[in-house]
Amino acid sequence: MKQFITFIFILNSIICFTQTNNKLVKFFKRKTQIALASWAISRNNDEHARAHYLKAYKVDTTNYKSNLGLGVVLAEFMERYEEAIPYLETAYLKSPRKDTSIDVIFALAKSYQHTGKSAEALELYYKLNNSYAIEDDNQSYLLDIAKRKEDCVYALNHSQNEKSNDLYIINLGSNVNTSFPEYVPTITPNNELIFTSKRKNKWYDRINKINGRYFESMYSTKIENGKPQKTNKYHFPDFVSKLPINFRNESVISISGDGKTLFVFRNTKIYEINIDSVAKTKPSRLSKKINFSFYQNHAYLTKDQKTLIFTSDSEKGNASLDIFKSVKNEDGTWGKPESLGENVNTIYDEDAPFLSDDEQTLYFASKGHPGFGNYDIYKSTLIDGKWSKPENLGESINSPGHDIFLTHNLDGSEGYFSSYRSGGYGDMDIYKIIYSKGLEKKECKDLNNPSLNIVSNIVNDTLGLVSFEADLPKNLNAKYFSWTINDEKLLINDKKINQKILTNGLKNNIQLKVVFVCDTCFEAIAYCNNTELTIGKKELIVDTTKIITNTDEKGPSSAINDKQSNKGLNPYDKNLNYNYISDSVIKNNLGFNIAPIYFNLNNADINNEATSILKENIKTLHENPKVAVLIYGFSDATGSSIHNLDLSQKRALQVKKYLISNGVNPKQIKKATGKGSQFLVNNCYTASDCDEITHGKNRRVEFILVETKK
Repeated sequence: MKQFITFIFILNSIICFTQTNNKLVKFFKRKTQIALASWAISRNNDEHARAHYLKAYKVDTTNYKSNLGLGVVLAEFMERYEEAIPYLETAYLKSPRKDTSIDVIFALAKSYQHTGKSAEALELYYKLNNSYAIEDDNQSYLLDIAKRKEDCVYALNHSQNEKSNDLYIINLGSNVNTSFPEYVPTITPNNELIFTSKRKNKWYDRINKINGRYFESMYSTKIENGKPQKTNKYHFPDFVSKLPINFRNESVISISGDGKTLFVFRNTKIYEINIDSVAKTKPSRLSKKINFSFYQNHAYLTKDQKTLIFTSDSEKGNASLDIFKSVKNEDGTWGKPESLGENVNTIYDEDAPFLSDDEQTLYFASKGHPGFGNYDIYKSTLIDGKWSKPENLGESINSPGHDIFLTHNLDGSEGYFSSYRSGGYGDMDIYKIIYSKGLEKKECKDLNNPSLNIVSNIVNDTLGLVSFEADLPKNLNAKYFSWTINDEKLLINDKKINQKILTNGLKNNIQLKVVFVCDTCFEAIAYCNNTELTIGKKELIVDTTKIITNTDEKGPSSAINDKQSNKGLNPYDKNLNYNYISDSVIKNNLGFNIAPIYFNLNNADINNEATSILKENIKTLHENPKVAVLIYGFSDATGSSIHNLDLSQKRALQVKKYLISNGVNPKQIKKATGKGSQFLVNNCYTASDCDEITHGKNRRVEFILVETKK
């Protein structure tokens, strides 16, 4: 009892003392958290180390050791370079030994390099070389610094204007990628994507104490319409223990060229399994002819199953990770491995080999060839039995971070690879490549897509020379154009063309297909449209379903007076009788923008893009008091008919309200009504028929202009 009373007395004394000395409290808090962080590092628990350093940092945001520890853990242990930079910059400025603070300089330089700040990184690498005496036995450190400097110079000399227009890169999204690493994408013949991740999949998953990351596991997802579906764990029967907790690594490597054999990495060796037997058999370890060293981690088997390209850290190479080839003997065994040679292998690591379908092009990742930093992806061509000097695939695919594990689908129109680049989900992500060479194969679901229009202009009516230009939706990136005139496909891939057509009143048929990509589109989208055009002696008629009037030089009011009453020209109210104004008059004389304005899903609010169109039209209505407008609202077909009708009505009334509130005479608005999902602009009849972007084309308000008495 006396001991307890004594303890309480001492504790109260300490509390009273520390309460009067806030600096001492902060000192002890910071010291305690830094000590706990160091202990966590010794246990390879990077996340706990980060958390403790962060607590120490919050006690004093200017403290050198807190910023240094937090920055180094984020950069060196967790590879969260962008997040590490502000802490490392503070530590560098606060360093008591600025010229010899090796950990700060190296970690900050790597972080700058990884985030694309090559000039800043290069300056620090030179400073590091000049300020630190390298021991003779630390040659690997010297080599690393030298290569990083070369990569910074390469990146500075290969700016963004060298990005390729022949491909488009898309992140596969949250169905596949997480804040943890995802890598080694493998696409099967039935469009299943198998990949590897070091993620926390379940609450009971554990961290590998060797590297502070979760154990490697395989996952799979079905690719439907280019989009990954729900992701599930992918494993073999012999890898499922009585307990669900995973305590060992297993990674997919590749699928053979014929799509029949799956390769897997286990316990530093390469295994294979027939993909049709995954559910009932276990993978077989390849022979010692392939697994001939301590560590083999990647392989690719050619379509004829006679050649295996694989990686090993054998001393038969450069004592780093190199690429080898083995040819199958007549008895079915693998022959003696051969290095792919000095054009491919360097003193640094080469990894993830993949062969083109004709086996004449080798794709692989390397840290040794000239690049943007870390692993870059290269290609080499087989010429007279020897692999050529590798070509860097460029900044479209490669970044300052790791870029690796490139693979293609069977026809080579699409590819997948892993990358740790800015703008991802936080670590290695899986990306998709859409190659331009495959875009022409995309087919249109709708042959007359209202989002795509053909604008024509006569250059010389005597010769029949006409300029055609594609009027494109603003939210998509056009990558491929295909023009067909009078059933003859033109070899011109351009938005605008000049072409001779038939004259003397003969009808011309113009067809256009445009293939688009976008940041949120998992596959390319094809839009088509066609029109008829006739060049007569005095007038040009575009789309003979519309009325075109000769507007000459008389001006807008004169053109309207020339207009006739045309019952039935309103597709949404065929019996509504007004003096409808033709599109050509609207465009050439009035300047009214009759483009639809679009709305978000289940929403009637007017967005910024719609506002700009409406402001333009308000001005036109003010200047032309004889012009009136009919407003029609529409919805997509994803909801019930009652809901869709109500929503379309709200959209029409919202536009009417906006026009009147901005000074438009209410008498100039003859009608504002909703039509629900009656008049779809495409074939999106159910929610599953189309993607989100295509459904969005139906969520709109359209305008029809008429002439009225003042």
